[in-house]
Amino acid sequence: VLIVAGPDVDARIELMKLLSSEFAMEAAGSSKEIAAKFEKTGFPYHYYEMERTATPLNDLKTRKNLEALLAKVRPDLVHTFDTKPCVWGRIAAAKVGIPAIMGTITGLGTLFTDTDIKTRIIRLLYTPLQKKACGVSHATVFYNHDDMDDFIRMGVVPPKTASVIPGSGVQTERFSVDKFTQEEQDKLRTEIGIQPDEIVVTMITRVFRAKGVMEYVETANRLKQTHPKVRLVLVGGLDTDVLDRLTDT
Repeated sequence: VLIVAGPDVDARIELMKLLSSEFAMEAAGSSKEIAAKFEKTGFPYHYYEMERTATPLNDLKTRKNLEALLAKVRPDLVHTFDTKPCVWGRIAAAKVGIPAIMGTITGLGTLFTDTDIKTRIIRLLYTPLQKKACGVSHATVFYNHDDMDDFIRMGVVPPKTASVIPGSGVQTERFSVDKFTQEEQDKLRTEIGIQPDEIVVTMITRVFRAKGVMEYVETANRLKQTHPKVRLVLVGGLDTDVLDRLTDT
C-alpha cells in the first residue's frame, strides 16, 4: 500500500503503524525534510516534486512526477490524501495501471463555498479533474455526509464508490494536562497573559481562511462580551501559499 499526500504525509505514520501487521506500507510526499521520520519508523519513503500553487504547468509536472514514481514502485493499492495529490495521484495511478485506487477528501473548503470570480474560475477547472479522479477510483472517502452528498449531486463521484469515515481521529493523550507539571502550566499561562481563573479554548491549525480562523476570531470577540473569563487561543503558522491566505484587507 502506497499512501500519497503532500508535504505533511508524515501525519499518516500512526495510520501506517496500525496497518503494518497486515500490509506492507510505504509513503510518498512532496517534502524531503520528513524522510528521516519514515527512516526512523522503518517505512519506505518516496519524494516527488510538487508545487503547491495551482498552474497548468506545475500541475502537469506533478502528474508526470507521480506517474514516474508509481510506475517505479508499482504498489498494489494507492491511497491519496490532500487536494492536489488526491487528484493527480489517482489519475496517475490509473494511467500506469495500479490495480486498486482510492482517495480521501478531507474537506471541500472555500473552493466550493466562496463565490468570488477567482475561486469560481478555479472551481470550474478543478471540478472536472476531481470527477475524473473519482471516476477511476475504486473508493472515495469523505469526512462528512454533506461533502459526499454535494459531490454525488454534482455528478463528481459515483454513489457506489463513495463512503463516509467521520474524521481521522485525534490522539487525545498527547494533549493530556497530566503530561505537564503545575509549574509548567503556570509558566505558559503567564507567558501568553492568561489569568489563573480563565478558561482556555484552543484552536490548532495552519492559519488560512478555509480552516475557519475568521469564524474563530469572530466567536472570540462575541464571547469576550458575555463570558469575560473565557480566552480563545489560536495556535499555528500563517500559510501564505494557499489561495485563501490571510491578507491585510
